[in-house]
Amino acid sequence: MDQIRVIFILGTGHCGSTLLDLLLGSHSKMLGIGEVERMEQTPKCTCGYALRHCNFWSELYLESFLRSLRLFRKPLDFIFGNQNYLTRRGKHSWKPLKDRQQFIKDNLLFYKTICNKSGKEIIVDSSKNIDRAELLAAEEAMDVFLVHIVRDGRAVTWSYMKKYNKALFYAYSWLTYYIKITLLKKRTTAGYIRVEYEDLVKKPELELKRILNALGYEFEPSMMEFRSQNNHQVGGNDMRFHKTVEIREDRDWIERMPLRYKILFKFFAFLKKSRYSDGKR
Repeated sequence: MDQIRVIFILGTGHCGSTLLDLLLGSHSKMLGIGEVERMEQTPKCTCGYALRHCNFWSELYLESFLRSLRLFRKPLDFIFGNQNYLTRRGKHSWKPLKDRQQFIKDNLLFYKTICNKSGKEIIVDSSKNIDRAELLAAEEAMDVFLVHIVRDGRAVTWSYMKKYNKALFYAYSWLTYYIKITLLKKRTTAGYIRVEYEDLVKKPELELKRILNALGYEFEPSMMEFRSQNNHQVGGNDMRFHKTVEIREDRDWIERMPLRYKILFKFFAFLKKSRYSDGKR
């Protein structure tokens, strides 16, 4: 049986995953589906239609209510590789996953149906779910490639602060996410590439060529005209609805983020023992 090829975009929230999904999904052999595991919570497709009325998602959207694509493990379970998975539907509380094999079969069927419907060779999933990516990467029926997009943690924290006003919580979340990424890289045999958000917005063509080279594909100039494509991403940043194709870095945090929060983030970056951004700011 032919393997189902899926690119899992990993990263924290507000890391640029929606932009990367749009760009990769504009390749003639790929389809970007966005944060598909949030399908039940997303009212509108990137094409502008409600999912129930979108000519691509309507049937799949109805099927999604028969299963859940959401998966989660508590931090210690992830660290020690325990298979104590939790799942949930919509906004309901997390419950133990009773049938792991059925969950895997549901996901395989979901991706296979998308491949057949779209005629594309690779599906781009930007749900950013490490637990689900690790579980499916271990399946022989899946050919998984991980694209880890990294954004300056101060910019990520500032984005969350503006939206939720919880700086400490999201700085901590930034730290724990990269600890999980480090463990995942050691535990999986899936292909992996790291992409800096700042590099992607400054030199998108160069970064896309680097990613595509790792996947064995050629860059297509039409990828830079991603707004003109027939996009069907689910969820993600509202920039997916914008009309302009201009790609520019969001530097709002540099001028507006309070100094005390920048200092706080330096503490978390020290704990992580790695650079944040390019170390020049």
